Amino acid sequence: MTDGARNTGMVTLVARPHPFDTDTVYAEAEAGQTIAQLLGKGASHSLRVEVGGIEVPATLWHHVRPKAGQRLTITAFPQGGGNNNKLLKLVVLVVAAVYLYYTWDFQGAAQIVAYGFTAVNILVPPPQPKLPGPGAAFDPLLSLTGTQNNAAIYSPIPMVIGTVRFFPTHAALPYTEISGNDQWLRMMLDLGPGDLDISDIQIGSTPIGSYSDVQWEVTHTPTLYTNDIYELQVGAALNAAGNNGLRTSQTNSSELSVDVQFPSGLFGVDNKGNDITGHVGVTIQYRLTGSPTWSNAAVATGLSPSSGQIVSDGVSAFTISSSVRKAVRVGVRWQVPPGQYDVQITRGSTTWDATTSTNYADMTWTVLRSISAQNPSTTGTLKLCIRIKATDQLNSVVSTVSVLGSQRIRTYDPGTGLWTSSVATSNNAWVYHWLLTACPGVARLIDTSRVDIDAIVAWAADCDAMGYTYNQLEQSGRTLFALLGDVLASGRATFGMRNGKYACVRDVVQTTPVQMFTPYNSWQFAGQRAFYNAPHALRCQWINPTASNQQDELVVYADGYSADGSGGTTLATLYEVMDLRMCTDPLPVWRIGNYHLEAAKKRPNTYTWMADVENLVCERGDLVRVAHDVVEWGVGSGRIKSISGDRLSVTLDGAMPLVTGQLYAIEVRQNDGVQQVINTTTTGNGDVQTFVFASAIPSTILPGDLCVIGERSLGTRDIIVQMIEPMQDLTARLTGVDAEPTVPAAGTGTPPPFVSAITGTPWCSAPAVPVVSIRSGDSAPDDAGVIHAVQGVSGAPTPGILRVPIYGGGGCVVVESVLPDGREAGTIAVGDTMQLADESTLAGRTGTVSYSQPTLQPCVEIVTERGVVLRCSISAPIATDRGCITAPNLAGRRVAVLIDGVAGWDRVTHLRTLGARMVQHITCEDSCFWAGAAGSAGYLLHHNKRARLQDNR
Repeated sequence: MTDGARNTGMVTLVARPHPFDTDTVYAEAEAGQTIAQLLGKGASHSLRVEVGGIEVPATLWHHVRPKAGQRLTITAFPQGGGNNNKLLKLVVLVVAAVYLYYTWDFQGAAQIVAYGFTAVNILVPPPQPKLPGPGAAFDPLLSLTGTQNNAAIYSPIPMVIGTVRFFPTHAALPYTEISGNDQWLRMMLDLGPGDLDISDIQIGSTPIGSYSDVQWEVTHTPTLYTNDIYELQVGAALNAAGNNGLRTSQTNSSELSVDVQFPSGLFGVDNKGNDITGHVGVTIQYRLTGSPTWSNAAVATGLSPSSGQIVSDGVSAFTISSSVRKAVRVGVRWQVPPGQYDVQITRGSTTWDATTSTNYADMTWTVLRSISAQNPSTTGTLKLCIRIKATDQLNSVVSTVSVLGSQRIRTYDPGTGLWTSSVATSNNAWVYHWLLTACPGVARLIDTSRVDIDAIVAWAADCDAMGYTYNQLEQSGRTLFALLGDVLASGRATFGMRNGKYACVRDVVQTTPVQMFTPYNSWQFAGQRAFYNAPHALRCQWINPTASNQQDELVVYADGYSADGSGGTTLATLYEVMDLRMCTDPLPVWRIGNYHLEAAKKRPNTYTWMADVENLVCERGDLVRVAHDVVEWGVGSGRIKSISGDRLSVTLDGAMPLVTGQLYAIEVRQNDGVQQVINTTTTGNGDVQTFVFASAIPSTILPGDLCVIGERSLGTRDIIVQMIEPMQDLTARLTGVDAEPTVPAAGTGTPPPFVSAITGTPWCSAPAVPVVSIRSGDSAPDDAGVIHAVQGVSGAPTPGILRVPIYGGGGCVVVESVLPDGREAGTIAVGDTMQLADESTLAGRTGTVSYSQPTLQPCVEIVTERGVVLRCSISAPIATDRGCITAPNLAGRRVAVLIDGVAGWDRVTHLRTLGARMVQHITCEDSCFWAGAAGSAGYLLHHNKRARLQDNR
């Protein structure tokens, strides 16, 4: 390995920022370069470099060239001068080189370098770009949570944080069942851990309540999906007598089920065109796998045919009969001792009730189900279970069920000193507190007493004022600390500990310093400045809920730059990308981007110094004042030796070099930590030890106090403590950045206009007013000569096939609903009195009915945990502990109930569509009244004010 050696290939580089640090960066570089070239100009002699396990002295770095295939190990050892930052920059360059090698993405590599350098200098770093593996590209942020429901076996269960629309994963595999002539689909979706508020359930883009023959429940204890069922798609054609098929069930099956289908129907046609009934014999046998003995399902325990079209002879066979011209589906289910079974279906003879000219009797064994009587999911997380019939509305695999989920978490009221009940919030501060103390998705939580609640409350107020939120479906299984980093960064904060408690560090304007450092109480002062091309603008990528949760982009320009160079600005040409996928609102995106542009511009310098036990006074994020002669911050420093009796002069323990004609001030740190700046009348040319004042100095200033002499307004430098590294004997190395009050104030003004890159809609603009036409007229005479009144609504044509049922009226209960006094809703007339209740306090009173009319409405059935049932229109507002909410969105919510005369709250467990029903639209003093289904355990509170369009009746 000499200067003359040249070789091709790659050298493996392994970099560690500390000898005891397990966070190692691996990279490769082209062979043939010297170690000095590989390390770069910023490399320090405090780095230990080994080639093949042999240390290479720093004096040889410019001469040794590692050969292809060799391993270069770089380790930093803690020494003075802030070498860890230099190694961090080295690692940034190495990682950027690796990224460029795999992707040839020069812009991405420049982004890594730029943010790597600025991250060393910024108090609150931005979310860091996630590096890909070899051959992989950066995550394109295609959408918030994917586009369909998947069975992600052995993957982390997604967890809702904040409020997001997402496609839940399957908690168990979906399966179908035959009931009569209908086929039904059952599915169980995992909504994740936590106290979730689930609403706006959709299949595709259609609300689930718009489908007929569908039941759903949001619960921890499912009733619509209670067994572990595995559905095997068979597809065996059994078209002739003697044809058979054999399949094997899953292990531990306690029930078996098979479906057979006649896709062209089972019927014959005689020479006159009449339909003839056909009969097909089928033998269904089963045996324990490996056993030679077959049993017959026709005499099995718990035998349950799907319909009357398949009948057992009670001995050995089944007969399937039909005469209708449509596909025939039948099924059989029976019980078995737990185990694994072989199942065989054999087709028998086919007979017809009369002579036929054409026959349709092709048969297919479609499904074998293995049913195990055990809980299909034991995660304890919230589930969405659905049972839906295959109709012309749904005739394919249902894989696009999405929900709007909000995580309910506790918040703290500093005014009362009490914790509030769980509320749906995306506030970063409360999300951070919840993740630390109460999140069920975290294995090791900490007690609330270990969190600095005052810091959290202050941060929460700032998040509310600035619009910072965190809305994300966490599904990557990353570490809690990495997740907390994103929560903090999207709220313009970073992790911190204060007085031994978990807190946060925020970059805020500060005016009161907590400590003063001078050469008298510090040593090894050093400073460095990063030189790089600052970006002109940031392309901030975020998730836009108004654009179907797709990735949108907001370009944030640095001061003085614009997209076109108009208005006296400079044309922006240097863009970088910032990943803000956890943000779902353009306002905080603009604020965060603006902050980081300003920080990169105004804080290019970092300073380090050593301090003794006095470092314990300050913590990360605190404002301190620093004086040092190296950077000419102050003329000199010392301690007060004595104070004159009239307190008009002080004498220091050393002389200070002054300049004639210059005005000076003395800055004093008192023994209680308070710092004061007092102008002195003393001037001179040379060393001065005694300083005189125009008036007596405060009595709190005492001999021994630390002080700095400097030109007025130039005595000390305001520094924000960025990092504190504890050392031996209570000493520490401190790293700081310039305070620069314009940095924390960045992003607090009025944002510029923003137009979505996807929808083209201006930010915060109202949607376009729809143009519709209302048609009214008479139909043509029907077969009986009757003419009907017809109405319709039309607007701008849109592509596709639409189903648009038109209903009038507002929220109502079905006419057969029962009131607490025993009357049915359909009997209520104007002038009657009703039992009312307040939707929030549930306080009771009576009122007079001012409107009552029947109308046809699409309806839904609501069932609560305690058995209260109400059937009402899908537009009916129901009282919940979160206000009135329309009926289809009540799954999992707590609703007001009246049971045995006692009002309270109960959670909704089931919702079921009912199709169109007659309802009684009642208005009673714009208030709520109690109603329930006949036989219900109680009554629900229903707000049924008359729709405004009907006020003119």
